[in-house]
Amino acid sequence: DEETRVARLTRLGYLADLLADVVQAHPKDFVIERATEMIQKSGIEQPLETLVDHMAKRLVDLAEELDIRVGAQPSLGEVMVEAQNAMLQLAQQQEEQTSALEAQLRAKEEETRVLEESNRRLMHMASKDTLTELDNRRMFNRALQSALEDAVKQFSPASILIVDVDHFKRVNDTYGHPAGDAVLRALARRMEGALRTVDKVARLGGEEFGVLLPNSTPAGGRMVAERIRMAIEASPVPTDEGPVPCTVSIGGTTFDPDRVPRTRDELIKQADQALYLAKNTGRNKVCWYGQKS
Repeated sequence: DEETRVARLTRLGYLADLLADVVQAHPKDFVIERATEMIQKSGIEQPLETLVDHMAKRLVDLAEELDIRVGAQPSLGEVMVEAQNAMLQLAQQQEEQTSALEAQLRAKEEETRVLEESNRRLMHMASKDTLTELDNRRMFNRALQSALEDAVKQFSPASILIVDVDHFKRVNDTYGHPAGDAVLRALARRMEGALRTVDKVARLGGEEFGVLLPNSTPAGGRMVAERIRMAIEASPVPTDEGPVPCTVSIGGTTFDPDRVPRTRDELIKQADQALYLAKNTGRNKVCWYGQKS
């Protein structure tokens, strides 16, 4: 009937378009697949290769009749080779793009690693004293503020110490600055060895150190201060210029949450006053804020 005839003509027209695409379109693998499927659905007995070769021959014949120069037309085998070459080229391009993307990713990862390492170094430089590897004044002040806030919440005391190396200028003048640096590094290690794990020691600058003693009473703070003083006095510090005997003066104070609250700066000022008392009354000793002599 007419409807069947129209449907068949439509399929044939579509197939003709597909066969033309087999020769002309890119990429060809999908077109070849669709043309083969359409031939089977249309009930055509000839294989795709026969149809393409026949179409190519007819195109050349028709062109000659019309006096049109079209040149030789490819066979299906040549079309398949072209399709395979195109797929190989596409695969190669994709591989090159993947390699380029992977290289970019590795470069970004390396940039990220370098940036993270740089940030770590900057954080270290911002928080540590480069000579002794102790926390610096900035970190000591932050730790002290946090300890005072915890002391208020927990209703517990906290003590701080200011430790100053006696006659340190004389050490530099006598033995040289490299020996003075060696002394500061050694004293830092001795102080760390005299503290509990919860305690903190920092270099405040020059030959001055700060010690934070959380949950420490005046009696407990004095005990730690004496332990530090004796650990430093016990033996000279070995240096390239020979052994250097050292002593320290220590001033301390205690934050008591049961009394009028004091600020961080006020506590440091009180510990400094106690330190001045220790230095002015003979050095190599511990004085506590409020002590008369």
